[in-house]
Order: sequence, then C-alpha cells, then structure tokens
Amino acid sequence: MSGLFIGGVVLAVLGVGAVGGGIGTLVGAKNRASGIEEAAAPGSVITTFPQGQYTSDVDDDFNSLKTLNLVTPILIAAGGALLVGGIAMIAVDRTNKKKGKGFYAGKKRLEVTGLGAAPLPGGGAAGSFALRF
Repeated sequence: MSGLFIGGVVLAVLGVGAVGGGIGTLVGAKNRASGIEEAAAPGSVITTFPQGQYTSDVDDDFNSLKTLNLVTPILIAAGGALLVGGIAMIAVDRTNKKKGKGFYAGKKRLEVTGLGAAPLPGGGAAGSFALRF
C-alpha cells in the first residue's frame, strides 16, 4: 500500500471523527439553549430572568453554550476538510494504481513468476505456474 492511500484513510477517519464531534457539540448546545429557555419561561421559579437575575446553573449553561457555539462550527468545518482531503488522496492513489504511476510505477499488475511441466505415467503431462499480483 502506498503512503498516499494510508494517509488518505487516516485523514478520512479523522474527518469523520471531527464531524461526529461537531454534531455531538451541536446537540449539546441545543440542550443547553433549551435549558436556558425553560428557565426564562413565564411561570418559572426565576421570574426576573430577563433583568439578569438568575441562578449560577443558568450562568454555567450560558458559559457552556458560548463554548459549544464556538467549537461546533470549527469541528464541523475542520472535519469536513479532513474528510474531503482524505477521500481525494484515496481517489488519486486509486487512479495512480490503475495507470501505473507514482508508487505503482514500474510494477506489473500480474506477473508470471514460475512455469513448469512434468510428464505423467501413461503419457500425460501436468503443468503449473505461479502468479504474482
């Protein structure tokens, strides 16, 4: 296997992981935002929420939401770039393999490495050959 193929697979796997992490942080941010909205709803225990009087739990949710809103698009964008780059590297490697270029230059696709024949009793013969892929 060529380094281009291995690198492409590694990049693609990292890209899938980063996109998955971005989706996970997106879901986490949505849950935090829902918690903040529920705390601000009319009839809630915290009646003066719009004026800035809220509990430390809501403050922690705000801080967490800010962080998640920053990290989510970065993970999704970086993961998408890694994934596209990995897929492109794999495609280039497969094209090089078909055309016999790059790492695959000078390598035959199918090579006969051995050939033999042997007479059998009764006038028959047996043949064998070895192939290298």
